[in-house]
Amino acid sequence: MAPEQRQASQSALRHALTMVMLCVSGGTIYNVVYIFEVYYIPTQQALDLTKSQMGTLMGVFGAVSLLSYSPGGWLADRVSSRKLITLAMLLTGGTGFYYATFPSYPVALALHAFWGITIALIFWNAMIRATRNWAPSCAFCRTG
Repeated sequence: MAPEQRQASQSALRHALTMVMLCVSGGTIYNVVYIFEVYYIPTQQALDLTKSQMGTLMGVFGAVSLLSYSPGGWLADRVSSRKLITLAMLLTGGTGFYYATFPSYPVALALHAFWGITIALIFWNAMIRATRNWAPSCAFCRTG
């Protein structure tokens, strides 16, 4: 294989792997927060929470996320998407492991607020930027 062909092949593979990683990270980061919707009753029993407390956990996550999206765009414009996505995945995953120890209600509230920051402030806008940068730059690919 000629060096140009090898380089093009490696570039195409890297391009495809980048999209796979963006899809996997985008699909899994929310599992930490939303998994208890699937396992609502077992989670409620394990954490010894009322239905109101369970709702408050998601409310805290939603409120912090809502406040974090706009500053997240500013952050994504100034810091490498790769670094932000990596940081968000590590922080969210690490605290998810701690959540698996069934912490107290105040700690669970703090974790949900923290996930609002790691997911909305750090991760989401960086993923959107990385996806946009991943797309090919060609005249017929643009809209508008």
